[in-house]
Amino acid sequence: MKVVLITGAARRLGQAIAEQFAAAGWQVCVHYHQSATAAQALAARLPHARCYALDLAADDADFAGLLARVVADCGRLDCVVNSAALFEDDDFFAPSAAGFARQMAVNFRAPVMLASAFGAMLRAGDGRGSVVNLLDQKLFNLNPDYFSYTLSKLALKESIRMQAMSAAPYLRVNGVAPGLTLLSGDQTAENFARAHRMTALGQGTQPQAVAQAVHYLAEAAQVTGQILTVDDGQHLLPLARDVMFAVEE
Repeated sequence: MKVVLITGAARRLGQAIAEQFAAAGWQVCVHYHQSATAAQALAARLPHARCYALDLAADDADFAGLLARVVADCGRLDCVVNSAALFEDDDFFAPSAAGFARQMAVNFRAPVMLASAFGAMLRAGDGRGSVVNLLDQKLFNLNPDYFSYTLSKLALKESIRMQAMSAAPYLRVNGVAPGLTLLSGDQTAENFARAHRMTALGQGTQPQAVAQAVHYLAEAAQVTGQILTVDDGQHLLPLARDVMFAVEE
């Protein structure tokens, strides 16, 4: 049975991805930080699932230790999905140094460090595996809203090719860039419903579609250094503001 570790798996897109992998017969390792109850509830209803806690933003976060725990418990590790993210509002003229550091740590540093540790582990044993990073469609349709968040995801996006080149042939590294999928922050349900339809295909991005794309890349043995944009064509419609602030005409 293949094994996947999904960061931030207890909630939102991470949960949909965990369910997709479990349905495909993978053993799911649910990473969480503060969502212990949700993580345990998810693991209880997925076959053979296990939970693992780690603060990805901590200066002393033991990424290699997390992977080692998974392998010790499950006997192997085939894929790491970097789904955990921080999404905090700020702008160019009012940045928060602490918020900038938090988002860079969770959204950029942690995925890269996990991939590096995973690649080193595979190389030591001449193994093969994959990493799939969750990005954002706005990276292909930039606007300045959510300034620090966007910078952190841009850094992760631009690192994917470098990671893939460095890690080959042991580790494949790819990304999925979802469109607006779930209600976020203080967004109202009415605003979400309007913004969700503001895509080229007019239906909005469904969590299951994103999860299917992540699972595809985990299984696609000949694919590395690639990014799939799963956004119902949202990135094809340029917006001056983030879709969170969009108003349907």
